[in-house]
Amino acid sequence: MSVTTDTLEYCLQLHGRVDEMVRVAATPPPELTSLATEGRRLCEQGQLRGGILRLRRALMLLLDQKHGPPQPQPPPLPPVDGAGP
Repeated sequence: MSVTTDTLEYCLQLHGRVDEMVRVAATPPPELTSLATEGRRLCEQGQLRGGILRLRRALMLLLDQKHGPPQPQPPPLPPVDGAGP
């Protein structure tokens, strides 16, 4: 685990990471590109906390998209006759 601070350097580093992942993504959702753009704009205006929050959210969306939606779990098997407490 790494400790981060709300700095412009960290904000821009995070934006770079999001940008790179967007480039390799098949079709990033519009919400993602909007969050990334807004995050960078806020960082550049000195609103680091808001910028970082949006960039982290964009990163989480990218990671969710990369791993796909959660797979549904199969229903539990019925108990076997005679088995039980």
